[in-house]
Amino acid sequence: MKRRDILKGSLAAGALALLPKGGAQGAPQNVPSLGRRYRNLIVFVYDGFSWEDYAIAQAYARRRLGRALALDRLLARYPNGLMNTYSLTSYVTESSAAGNAMSCGVKTVNGGLAVHADGTPLKPFFAAAKEMGKAVGLVTTTTVTHATPASFVVSNPDRNAEAQIAEQYLAFGAEVYLGGGDHFFNPERRQDKKDMYAAFAQAGYGVVKTPEELARSNASKL
Repeated sequence: MKRRDILKGSLAAGALALLPKGGAQGAPQNVPSLGRRYRNLIVFVYDGFSWEDYAIAQAYARRRLGRALALDRLLARYPNGLMNTYSLTSYVTESSAAGNAMSCGVKTVNGGLAVHADGTPLKPFFAAAKEMGKAVGLVTTTTVTHATPASFVVSNPDRNAEAQIAEQYLAFGAEVYLGGGDHFFNPERRQDKKDMYAAFAQAGYGVVKTPEELARSNASKL
């Protein structure tokens, strides 16, 4: 595909995104119900995703593959909207400020987790859900203590304090923590030599380190 065709397709896709649902050829016609109560909520964060990514993928799928994106069908089926995730202190946001915007509904400075610009702690909505008795879990392809997942459950002025965030996770008590970051839990790799694996196990968590161990686990918390 020529670069010119991709750019043309991107502009067309961007225009289609502004049309009513009935105006997008081939898009599902069902209208989302705003009054329905949902039992579960999954927050999927594609770090760095923007409408430019969506438009170029949409253009490629329609022009090259001759079909709509699965995301097109998802957006047509369920209520959706837009959110700004900018930082108060930088032209370019980063994981903590963007995560705070999503998890707390407040614009913050770069570098802190669920912390207002004046240092006041904020309450992420996963924490509010936990207080309501809901089960909460974090699953990530990065370190489990990374700023993006962490911003949804804990408050910390330093997103890079991942060893401390691991301890905050234990205190928070989510039902599931799955991700990388052995050096923040392993006593042989932590600077303070704390055995966070043992601490989580003592708190009733099943500690798994491989897909096979995960498949065999019957623990109520991971």
